[in-house]
Amino acid sequence: MLRDVDNVADVRCFGAIGVVQLRDPPNMQTVQDELVRRGVWLRPFGDCLYTTPPLCIGDESLHQVCDAMIEATHAVMPQNNSREVNQLR
Repeated sequence: MLRDVDNVADVRCFGAIGVVQLRDPPNMQTVQDELVRRGVWLRPFGDCLYTTPPLCIGDESLHQVCDAMIEATHAVMPQNNSREVNQLR
């Protein structure tokens, strides 16, 4: 689970908003670059990586957004704290 990653403070959803809050956030530009490499455009805010997908989003697109959030969080973690992405899902 993503909540089990050392640097993740919280993972939450409220309505159609999904948030990954980091304890010690890396450079959020780096996070955004990782998301864009995965074909997803999100704007990190402070220590939070959040998404507000449209209500009409398809399953495949929603999975792409969620996977990109997980993978970007994993990619910017310090090497000694990283885990396999499949374990985070």
